[in-house]
Amino acid sequence: MRYSLKVMSIDAALMPLRFVLMVALPASFFGYDVGALFLNANFLSGYYILGSGDLNVIIGTAALGMLLGYFLGGYLTYGSGRKICIISCSLLGTLAIVSSFFAPSLSVMLCAQFVIGFTFGVYFLATILYIQEITLPGNRGFASSLVFLSLILGGLIAAISQGSFPATGNFLILVSFCALNFVILVLAIFKIPESPRFLAISGVPDAALPILFKLRLDMGVAARELAGINECCRQAERGSELFLQNANFRRLIWALLSLTLLINLSGFLLIPYFLGDLIYASDPNLIYNYYDFYSGLLHAALIVGSLGLITACISIDRLGRRQTLLFGAALAIFSLIFLFLIAFFEPPLAAILVSIFAVVYVFAGALVIPTFFCVLVAELVPTRSREFGFTAVLIFNTIVSLGCTQILPMLINYIHFSGWFVICLLSAISLFVLIYQCVPNTANSSLEGIESRLLAGNKLKKLGQS
Repeated sequence: MRYSLKVMSIDAALMPLRFVLMVALPASFFGYDVGALFLNANFLSGYYILGSGDLNVIIGTAALGMLLGYFLGGYLTYGSGRKICIISCSLLGTLAIVSSFFAPSLSVMLCAQFVIGFTFGVYFLATILYIQEITLPGNRGFASSLVFLSLILGGLIAAISQGSFPATGNFLILVSFCALNFVILVLAIFKIPESPRFLAISGVPDAALPILFKLRLDMGVAARELAGINECCRQAERGSELFLQNANFRRLIWALLSLTLLINLSGFLLIPYFLGDLIYASDPNLIYNYYDFYSGLLHAALIVGSLGLITACISIDRLGRRQTLLFGAALAIFSLIFLFLIAFFEPPLAAILVSIFAVVYVFAGALVIPTFFCVLVAELVPTRSREFGFTAVLIFNTIVSLGCTQILPMLINYIHFSGWFVICLLSAISLFVLIYQCVPNTANSSLEGIESRLLAGNKLKKLGQS
């Protein structure tokens, strides 16, 4: 079934977005925490007497917590629902972030970052599932990408405020975030409903109907949508059982994992993370003004990344998921060609040239990452196994990312940055081809329609067609 927003009231289109904003805005505090860590590397090194690689240890600890959060989050959202996971992890994450800002020692900081990573993992998983399941197909992509946009907004706030830590005497931003999250959480407790699809799959469809009516403002539309949900939930297999028993679902998961692997090998997550090392390697003479140069470049990358996310928010539903991913992959290929040439020939002003094309690459990543991880993955996975499928992709992505960050420094010692860019370029070309061959355009397609076509054995590329 396809929806047309033109024949539905504006209120019906906007009603779910009110709840989307309530659950997406807490992500900005998580983004502020990450931005503050990167922008205050010098302050943290002096405050905790850190070594050169200890900041990576802090980030790695948060990543391990996030991995555990994804793993347990799949089980929690499966059994307890989306709403309780979003609210509880937003609250616990806020408290952990405050604790990290006041951590008296490195061990306390590491414990706080582990909790932050864990709560973000559960929060991100539950929030994306919730947004996918309450919004209309015509603005589902836009709504889902707001989570990533809120995350980057927090990083921008950290950049504008220079990532001020309370230890430096700046409490205003911390208090503002806490107050905002407290207000949002109180509103969420009393205002946002549980996901109607979770209620239907849990065996209480009667409770899902009034929620759908509240979201759609039309009992006929709500009843038809619930009938489609119940039709998809008739089979008994759920979670991993569906993966083991259905070859079409397994085919989808293998395709999503392949795309995830290529996204990581293309450097979409690694180039921004190793941006400072890349700039320093292109011009060692920056040793005396490296931090000023890197800070300015980080600000530019955040701004361009935000512009890329805004572009993605607009294009995901208007142009489609497939076109947005193809354009992002093509732009990444273009950037990697020039990054390879600069790293290989080392021309004058190499640091400036690398900075320009690295920022362009960040723009490409801002198109690909939210479109794939926030929108495409969750909407392609069937309702009966949405927690399992989405969790599997997120866990795989985290493991591959951690592995790449460990292997890359050793790899660069042998093949240098030019060789690494060749690997990224070949992976980006493979990603473009796989997107072209497999990824459907699911804009304005209902979740149940996508599911029925998948389980009927349609080609992956055809899942978005009526």
